[in-house]
Amino acid sequence: MIPHKEISTLDRSAHIIFPAEINAACPNSLIEALGCGLPVVSYATGSLPELIGEDGGTVVPYGTNYWNLEAPKTKPLAKAAENILNNLPAFKKSARSRAEKYFCVDMMVEKYRQVLLDNLLNLPS
Repeated sequence: MIPHKEISTLDRSAHIIFPAEINAACPNSLIEALGCGLPVVSYATGSLPELIGEDGGTVVPYGTNYWNLEAPKTKPLAKAAENILNNLPAFKKSARSRAEKYFCVDMMVEKYRQVLLDNLLNLPS
């Protein structure tokens, strides 16, 4: 197990991250990686396409039925990873920018505040 304080150092030392979880809801590790400028290569399952977007890395189709845990198509994933590695400085900068734009703490706190306070206070009695 890696101590929490060392995760950002490890993320910054890597070139790319591949989240292997199928249909991930909202993996914090992915957001932390983007924040460290670590581009993502992923299959288009769960929330990953939304989190990664067009600027956090590359998302490719799984290629088979992941609900049945069929083996994915790996060639598109390998090609996407190769493209990221061949353009690493641009992808790293873009990943960091995405994290700053969509996942900064101030914005996330404000969104939680809106949901918890604004929406809950307006519920019918």
